[in-house]
Amino acid sequence: MHRPCESGLRSAELQSDGSDNADLSWLTVNPSSALQLKVSTRWVKRHTGWAKVLTRLMLVGRVAKAIGADTAWIDDSIPAGAYTAAGGGDAWQWVSANPTPFSGSRAHQSSLSTGLHYHYFSGASATLAVNAGDVLVTYIFLDPVNPPREVMLQWFDGASSAHAAYWGENLVRWGTDGTASQRPMGALPSTGQWVRLEVPASMVALEGATLQGMNFILYGGRATWDLSGKSISSDPPPPLPPPPSNSTVWVDDAVPSGAWTAAAGGDVWQWISANPAPRSGTRAHQSALVGGTHYHYFSGATTTLQVNPGDTLFTYIFLDPANPPREAMLQWFDGSSWAHAAYWGANLILWGTDGTASQRPMGALPSAGQWARLEVPASLVGLEGRTLQGMNFILYDGRATWDYSGKSTASEPPPPPPPTSATIWVDDAVPSGAWTGAAGGDSWQWVSANPAPYSGSRAHQSALVSGTHYHFFSGATSGLPVNAGDILFTYVFLDPSNPPQEVRLQWFDGASWAHAAYWGANRTAWGTDGTPSQQPMGLLPSAGAWARLEVPAGLVGLEGKTLFGMNFILYDGRATWDYTGTQAFSSTSWVADANTMHYPDLQTMPPTDLRIQNESSTSQKLLRFSNWIVNRGRGRLEIIPINNANGTTDAWQRLYSHDANGNWYVVSTAFVGQFDFHPEHNHWHFENFARYQLRNTAADGSVGSTLLSDNSKVSFCVEDVSLADSQLSHVEPQTYTECTQTKPQGLSVGWADVYAWDLFGQSLDVTGLPDGDYWLLSTSDPDNLLNEGGGALESNNTAALKIRIEGMNVTAY
Repeated sequence: MHRPCESGLRSAELQSDGSDNADLSWLTVNPSSALQLKVSTRWVKRHTGWAKVLTRLMLVGRVAKAIGADTAWIDDSIPAGAYTAAGGGDAWQWVSANPTPFSGSRAHQSSLSTGLHYHYFSGASATLAVNAGDVLVTYIFLDPVNPPREVMLQWFDGASSAHAAYWGENLVRWGTDGTASQRPMGALPSTGQWVRLEVPASMVALEGATLQGMNFILYGGRATWDLSGKSISSDPPPPLPPPPSNSTVWVDDAVPSGAWTAAAGGDVWQWISANPAPRSGTRAHQSALVGGTHYHYFSGATTTLQVNPGDTLFTYIFLDPANPPREAMLQWFDGSSWAHAAYWGANLILWGTDGTASQRPMGALPSAGQWARLEVPASLVGLEGRTLQGMNFILYDGRATWDYSGKSTASEPPPPPPPTSATIWVDDAVPSGAWTGAAGGDSWQWVSANPAPYSGSRAHQSALVSGTHYHFFSGATSGLPVNAGDILFTYVFLDPSNPPQEVRLQWFDGASWAHAAYWGANRTAWGTDGTPSQQPMGLLPSAGAWARLEVPAGLVGLEGKTLFGMNFILYDGRATWDYTGTQAFSSTSWVADANTMHYPDLQTMPPTDLRIQNESSTSQKLLRFSNWIVNRGRGRLEIIPINNANGTTDAWQRLYSHDANGNWYVVSTAFVGQFDFHPEHNHWHFENFARYQLRNTAADGSVGSTLLSDNSKVSFCVEDVSLADSQLSHVEPQTYTECTQTKPQGLSVGWADVYAWDLFGQSLDVTGLPDGDYWLLSTSDPDNLLNEGGGALESNNTAALKIRIEGMNVTAY
């Protein structure tokens, strides 16, 4: 079978102004009908008229299909002549209940499995011809108790399986993300109901192809699949309602009154009424199709736009699917400066300081071929309290159409609370009996907005001051017991305009405050670094959104203790805190797979902290970067040193299993290489743990075959540095923290070994390389010295990052 690639999702939508796209529900009237309405529940609440219409439609029990003429290829059986297969523990299993099939009498169901699993067919004699304009469709029902983390569909055209689309996380990396081989289609659909997945054939390079096979792929969880085929046309979505009262539209069908217009880089102001149809009104403005930086803008508007604290600026964009740009940027003029901009995609338009209000990165480009809403909190671009007179619509390469620009005062609801196994200690108030205090200019201040609380009606906010500042409580009469295996958690929202350099949590067990963990720089040195009194937890979370901070209790010496106090600490900046407690240990997964071999699974994350550095001592130009290697397997990676009489130190890998109580025990030990002392780091390294390469970019944009720079067989002190994935079933507290000649090295389940960009060896020599696009590859265990269980676990060790080098600047795509 050709390697599966990731799948994609589209659907007809009924929306307000798009602000609800992050909270979409799927309404299904009759599982055996083709009824599907995609509508935001929050939008329905705001628009009672439409809510009544939907209610009446649901009572009727049937609604016209959102798609015109469907051609079913799979319904109750696979196509004639096809053979079936499966991988990753999956299987072909036809079901007639749980859930009821969407169409016909049978549906096919994935197995309940962790990690990557899939079932597929190929070699069909009853093929499916795909014509220009066709849309590929499949119906899916995600198990509400065991939802997957990723859903992928893949098609085989007789020559290649590099036609795939995916929803959810990008965990099945079988293609080049953002291309026809691995097309991202957005978030996972809702669970517990039939949902129609749609992928325009053009997005996966299948127009004009004849299909012989199809693959149904999950990462984790379980899903049921039904009725797959194609649609030859899509009905237009229903008319979009006017914006809610909390939105102010500034550009729609015309620039604001009094404004003058201009363009540069080959661009022009051109108003269009078709190809695509406007998002709103009768006209939209379209960029020209040219290369490089090109833009059109207006300024001098007498009808200005007042931006208040908490406002979000928005614009709708439609990326040309045949000519997508590499970067889209929005820029605003407040009467005195244009240094207020945000961008999506590659950082190619260098008009400001990256990461500041003048050039704020907002993530990946939206999907092409559909209207997407670009949103920028005004605080991120320094525009709260300002009055706008102008706006610029900028692209690098390609073409886009723009429409419906303005601001919204609406805020998204907080994400859902943790699972029911959590014990909440702080939410809307400190625990009973506690007294509060603060220092460093901080104070206890409860807020109900800016940002909206994560949970309940209030959150507590730090003051905006420099240096170390904190607020705390102690003396709680309702103490919090901490059990073995528990995870301590708190939600934090970092002020995007004033992010701190460090975030720190500290707990009081009735006898000592020497239980702390920190994220970011170690500015508040109140303990011994790397011990329970001051445990490093990795990078700061992203600003401008609620993030969950998690600390295994064993890591800060609190298993078996009872908590009576807690401290919320920052260095510089401001943050808001909410929803604090413990997450209980669950033994279910440990019982299910007890006494079986548990292999590690090393996965390399894309390099970060890219920069160019001139090394004066050697006259070299170096590409520097940070590297993360995560163990996402079911078992520990452990490497023990065995010292020989001749002075050498062998490395032996231990493989583990565990009993039903979660107690690990050694199953086997095997020779895997050598340890050597490294004076640059003053500790012992396991040899050949990583390899870094720089390669050319092939004509189709993929990784090229020419090796331009190589830092092969990099040695590491392998240790638990940062908890990277706390959701794995066998995650455990930090275990490996020493790199001596006598102590084991390794990676506990869920932990990452992190090598920062400024360490010795974290570089590639790029002296003499011309400016251009390259691929940076990082591979863990490049010589396959370590046993990860074979198969897919051995083949996911490489991360590839496309970069652009321009002089002393380097940017990632």
